Amino acid sequence: VTVTGGDTIADFGDYGGSCANIINRITILTRSGSVLERVDNSNVLSSVKIMYEKDINWLNSTGLIMGAGATVTQVGKFVIPMSILSGLFASEYLLPSALMSGLRIELVLDTFVNAFHAATATNYSVTAIKLETEVYQLTDSVMRTLNERAATDGLECVFPTYFNTQSTRNTNAINLESRRSCSRALSAFYKEMLVRTTPATNHPMATAPYGNTACSALQWRCGSLYFPNSVISASTAVLNSAELYYQTLKGFKDYNNKYNSNINSSYTTWLAGGVIQGVNLERSTIVDLSGIPLSNSRVLSLNATFSNNNTVTGNLFLQYLTLARVFLSNVTVEV
Repeated sequence: VTVTGGDTIADFGDYGGSCANIINRITILTRSGSVLERVDNSNVLSSVKIMYEKDINWLNSTGLIMGAGATVTQVGKFVIPMSILSGLFASEYLLPSALMSGLRIELVLDTFVNAFHAATATNYSVTAIKLETEVYQLTDSVMRTLNERAATDGLECVFPTYFNTQSTRNTNAINLESRRSCSRALSAFYKEMLVRTTPATNHPMATAPYGNTACSALQWRCGSLYFPNSVISASTAVLNSAELYYQTLKGFKDYNNKYNSNINSSYTTWLAGGVIQGVNLERSTIVDLSGIPLSNSRVLSLNATFSNNNTVTGNLFLQYLTLARVFLSNVTVEV
């Protein structure tokens, strides 16, 4: 992606900001028009992934070519890994040719105010967009076996994706529900952001600092299940910060991940502008991707009490599994 921002000196902001800031929504469709994946407020999700799923080494390598910490003067060229934008492309396995043939990707760009951090507001343009894919040539015997399977039972592609629920909070309490029916809900997180009027007011992807989003009480609920079992509460909101941060790390499985111990979001960063509230919905500590089922009568809700009533925009992201069953002539999608 080549981004041209005129003469304004701008950057993508701290706290997970990158060139992915410019993408507000991504929609992936099969050749027949079935929606494989749609993520609203994709730039908010991308910033959280960078903060909580990547480590410092990643930030100083791949993050740099994404524009993390970069200054855009007139023209900047950046590379965005598709795995940051879509769970489909984060798969460790090859995607079937019947799925990729005719695949369509629709990107909706965000405004300059929401994407950049700059002294003055201006417009930007995106040019020279290229989608680079890695292609592997399989042997004839493997291709024949795959085609036989696709012609009968279908090839199964399982990948996690996110459903976004957005709201505005101007009181000191919130009861927000994610009404997405799915057979496997894996995790969720809630992120609050200050309302931006100009690109100079605050960093585009930063959460409201902990002084603005301090929770005196918080609990997630799904039907008769509560996460955690007892409400996280304290006499003052600041006393809750350590436990809320720990619960967020559990939601991203970073509290016991020895391969990702040096995550980008430290406790200090979390307090300064990376505050999110996360929860892990896995039913089993042994089997990954088990999750819990959600339906129209069993929604995931967040109940929280804050220490202020500042006007903020809240984003609730629910992570769930999607199953794409790939046949030779069509693709069916199950969630």
